[in-house]
Amino acid sequence: MKLETPVRTESTARKTNIRYWILLTLFVVTTINHVDRATLSMAAPMMRKDLGIDPV
Repeated sequence: MKLETPVRTESTARKTNIRYWILLTLFVVTTINHVDRATLSMAAPMMRKDLGIDPV
């Protein structure tokens, strides 16, 4: 039985920064989500009044 060490190719040896782009994208999307929820909760009483919706 022959034991060989794996050869590192350029694609496996090269490190990418894709994880940081994914992290940044998740942070931006989460921030937008929280800002949207906060804005909607502040505007909800006025929207409820304009649309004639009773709080249930």
